Amino acid sequence: MSIRTPLRPGRFAAGALAVALPLLLGCASSTELTNTWREPAYSDGTVSNLLVVALRKDPVRRRRWEDGFVEALGRRGVKATPSYSQWPDAPPDTQAVIQAIHEKGYDAVLSLMRLEDRYLTREVPASLQVVPVTYRDPWYGRYYTAYRQVIEPGTVEKEKLLFFQTDLWRIAPGHGRLVWSGTVKIYESLASGIIRETAEKQIVPALGAAGFVPATRAR
Repeated sequence: MSIRTPLRPGRFAAGALAVALPLLLGCASSTELTNTWREPAYSDGTVSNLLVVALRKDPVRRRRWEDGFVEALGRRGVKATPSYSQWPDAPPDTQAVIQAIHEKGYDAVLSLMRLEDRYLTREVPASLQVVPVTYRDPWYGRYYTAYRQVIEPGTVEKEKLLFFQTDLWRIAPGHGRLVWSGTVKIYESLASGIIRETAEKQIVPALGAAGFVPATRAR
């Protein structure tokens, strides 16, 4: 359908921006911290000597995740050690960690584990678009612009979601206990730099707010 009456493209663009802007702002972060739990009666103060264990089969991914958390914790003044420095071939089992706790004096263990992926399905409804079309008048040789309405069909979009669980175990003489847990949800399409964002912007600040590590960066 062609419409000879001039429309104002600027008004249409502004309307499109008004719709798109909240969506863009809503996707500003590619990660979201969910399902957090803290031991209600915890009162042992901040940790100082922590072992970071990423339960990943891929050796490169394991090292990247452990290094990312070691760096983020170090900026809070926490001495953190990546498990690959002691067990380079594969993540340690429980007995190996217990032995390391006795030998190295770790007062906490931070474990990182990938959970099952999920999918988010979004239905995008059909929309009416107004597009400019330029015509040439064959009688007078002049050009003019008309605006045509085009119906864009609806679609179904599928977004892959990655989930990573982080558990903090506090070590005391003779026993260890789970004191904090949280799950990070990651949108795969926005997953660039997820290790830094997960460690520095989600998990470590949450641990600081809960009193397990210093609340602010060390100077």
